[in-house]
Amino acid sequence: MSRKGLLLSASLFLFSCSPAPDSDGGKDGGLVPQSMVASDGVELSYFDVGEGSPVVLIHGYTANAEDKWFGTGVAQYLAKRHRVIAIDCRGHGRSDKPHDPKMYGPQMAEDIIELLDHLEIDKAHVHGFSMGGGLVSQLLDRHPDRLLTASYGGSGVREVDPEWIARVPEDVEGENDAEQTGRQALRDSPFRDQEALDAIRAYPWQEGERASFDLTTVTVPVLSINGGFDRPNERTHRMKRELSNYQSWVLPGRGHLTTVGGEYTLLLSAFVDQWDPGTEPKGSTMVASDGVEIHYWDMGQGTPVVLIHGFSGSSQLWLSNGVANALKSDHRVIAIDCRGHGLSAKPHDPESYGPQMAEDVIELMDHLGIDKAHVHGYSMGGGIVTQLLDRHPERLLTAAYGGSGVREVDEERLETLPADVEGHDPLDDEAREMLQASPTRDEEALAAIRAYPWAEGERAAIDLQNVTLPVLAINGELDGFVAKTHRMQRELVDFTNVMLPGKAHLSAIEPGYIPDLYVEATVDFISAHDPG
Repeated sequence: MSRKGLLLSASLFLFSCSPAPDSDGGKDGGLVPQSMVASDGVELSYFDVGEGSPVVLIHGYTANAEDKWFGTGVAQYLAKRHRVIAIDCRGHGRSDKPHDPKMYGPQMAEDIIELLDHLEIDKAHVHGFSMGGGLVSQLLDRHPDRLLTASYGGSGVREVDPEWIARVPEDVEGENDAEQTGRQALRDSPFRDQEALDAIRAYPWQEGERASFDLTTVTVPVLSINGGFDRPNERTHRMKRELSNYQSWVLPGRGHLTTVGGEYTLLLSAFVDQWDPGTEPKGSTMVASDGVEIHYWDMGQGTPVVLIHGFSGSSQLWLSNGVANALKSDHRVIAIDCRGHGLSAKPHDPESYGPQMAEDVIELMDHLGIDKAHVHGYSMGGGIVTQLLDRHPERLLTAAYGGSGVREVDEERLETLPADVEGHDPLDDEAREMLQASPTRDEEALAAIRAYPWAEGERAAIDLQNVTLPVLAINGELDGFVAKTHRMQRELVDFTNVMLPGKAHLSAIEPGYIPDLYVEATVDFISAHDPG
């Protein structure tokens, strides 16, 4: 078999607070507003674009559907795979703007249900920003049967118990430089009607009208995305405690109005794709041979692919960064929470880790009746892949490394190793903050993993020249690309080497920062080496 030694690179789309991919800015994209009349006679304007499972987008106070969702590119990106309905809430945008406070309140959430009925939609993914998040809570409380998922932007469900309020961690104070610009744009909107906005605030809420639901009874998947400067702890602390199926993302350095952009769009899109009817992952557990409970996600059909996250991460990485979603249409994807991580058990005894973390993968495959699988690991997960290549090569169809590889060990080779590109990707700092904010992080368990007393012979001492199955490595240009793959390039007989230009360790993989090339290279490699 000939050496491939293929070095791939491509220009990357860097996501920031700018509009998302394929954004047309909203104003000149040929958008045609439609309308319906609500049960109380108020005319509501909305946009309806794309095909697929429905996604309802609800803007915030003083905003409108066109600017909020099309001006940022969120709607266009979602519309590639979904039917997107973006409503102008009453009192906003092109919808009627009554000046009577009694025309608002709970009816603003009922407008969403009436719109779904008008469009003959039984269930939808529903996403609301700021005030829109409050409407999502109303819908979760009163119409949970109409929601496929519920997601919040710049909002959440706060603690109400004084004892729990006192235990909410202090939020970071600060303001993104563009926040004032965003506020001014809202003030200058030609759709703004101050009397209508005042009427919304003046609605005389009656006892029982506000959502006061028990989050522990919510069964639909829930997502929140908040800026690091937008009180994320205050907004999500209760959700993390009480919701059974919840994802929380905090975008570092973002304020309230600067949260929506490329990262936001990708996180929302991945969440919606993840929980689409018929393709949603099934979470389950198995008990390893030493009694530790291991959690995993199982989705899709076809040749199996096992995905292994990095240190301090979780299986949610693969569900949120687009890798699992891209694979599950043609493959069975199993994303494991390594012991000490995610929803798996987290022993604090160092002896519970070490080589057993690789054996967990084999035991999971046995548990699922899988003889062979493509196995892909990132960072620490790459180390587990090496253990599997060394001890269980017959169980692997292919082996893939992300943010990792097999380094040179020969002293002479190390002395002549070509230098790596030096540099810093500022997005790597943001990605690291997102990772460290994980609600499932257990510092004692992570310390125990690091403290495992490796004995002689336990670490993989693999001879790469004996490896005959296809191997892939994907690394950021600024993440020791040469140091991690030089030996692999020399010794492996079937090796594909991918460099991500300008990317560092976490900006190469974390949701919202991962480049398209990572996903494409992974899918192409696995598909090319499927049996038959």
